Amino acid sequence: DNDEVVEEEEATEVVEEEEEAEEVFEIEIDDVTYYATDENNGILYEVTKDGDLGKQVGIIKDGEPIFDEE
Repeated sequence: DNDEVVEEEEATEVVEEEEEAEEVFEIEIDDVTYYATDENNGILYEVTKDGDLGKQVGIIKDGEPIFDEE
């Protein structure tokens, strides 16, 4: 019975991760499209060649993009 409970918890975690991924929207900054979690104070992600959510590239603070230094 305990194994079933663990499997249910793992399934719940996967669903939560999928929901988080759906909370982004496209935003264009300097003619480049990114995904963002919020247009005023959020996280910026790159858009992959396949149009998927890529790695975090910066944040938006008070409506201004701040890109991570590489």
